Amino acid sequence: MLLATVIIAAGCLRAPAEEADLNFGYALDPFALASIPQYQAIVANDATMVTVENYMKWGLIHPNPSTYDFTLADQIVATAQANGQQVRGHVLVWHTQLPGWLTNGTWTRDSLLAVMEDHITTVVTHFRDNFPGVVTHWDVVNEAFNPDGSRRDTIFQQVIGDDYIEKAFAFARAADPDISLFYNDFYDDFSLAGETLLTGVPAGPGATPTQSDCAQLPKCAATQAMLTDFVARGVPIDGLGFQAHVLLGQAPDYVELADWVGPLGLEWAATELDVKVLSSLGDNSATRSAHADTFVSVLDDCLESDRCDTVILWGVGDAHSWLPGFTNGLFDYGLIYDDDYLPKLAVVKMFERLEAASVD
Repeated sequence: MLLATVIIAAGCLRAPAEEADLNFGYALDPFALASIPQYQAIVANDATMVTVENYMKWGLIHPNPSTYDFTLADQIVATAQANGQQVRGHVLVWHTQLPGWLTNGTWTRDSLLAVMEDHITTVVTHFRDNFPGVVTHWDVVNEAFNPDGSRRDTIFQQVIGDDYIEKAFAFARAADPDISLFYNDFYDDFSLAGETLLTGVPAGPGATPTQSDCAQLPKCAATQAMLTDFVARGVPIDGLGFQAHVLLGQAPDYVELADWVGPLGLEWAATELDVKVLSSLGDNSATRSAHADTFVSVLDDCLESDRCDTVILWGVGDAHSWLPGFTNGLFDYGLIYDDDYLPKLAVVKMFERLEAASVD
């Protein structure tokens, strides 16, 4: 293990990912990318695709009605371009991290649609024109459903209505006909239960390793119904992103959960993968083994499916993970590099799985 750690300390996953035809990479923080050499090396040597963790979200990229700030997002996209990597845009429409001018405004359906169209068009065309061929995918709408499968009561839902989602996809397609457009959400049982604690909206059952039939899971079934309708009516959509913020040892069977996606002519992707570990368990050999196996199970599901070609981890190392802050320290150790950007067992096991896939 010591030799393997030395060999892969600066990243090693890019070559086998490319051989396996897999878009693999990380959500990036621009400040870490600009200042931490280990972070830079891992991103360059591991990733074929990256995304921007926060700095394409509405509140940061469009802070005032007539102001767009692409500075930090551009830094990440420019680095990806220099590295020969693709970028997954994230996210055009979401109910969180919105600017006050939007959430506190007085809107009609038509006026909010106009604002949404301007935002989507401006953001998508900015990257289309300034970084041709680099931003190849967009998460267009994020988390539109409650844990019980009902529509989330967002400002877009309240003012525009159910069709705000299809309108967002139409605006994105008009802005760039060549990008892949995804709806992005989470369906695992643990995340749904956590959402219920935060919102009070009762959760239907979510996906587990032994129950991953989308039709039996209200939130997934609601997504399936929406995407089936979109395809039937020609709404422009290319795929479904599964966020995959999963609990240690509890990753759903994504092959089963997504088995309806292919027949619709759509793709699916693991878009925000990390593995929640109770901080009280510590970062020890037993935890790292289970942690590695959980990552590999999601990777394996994507590699086994002929409709999945993307696995994006929600961060590079634990030092910049969202988990401790979001959970008040209850969960940690969610990523495949530790606080010092040294590789965990998950890197070794994922390398081995990618190598096997490239041989196949």
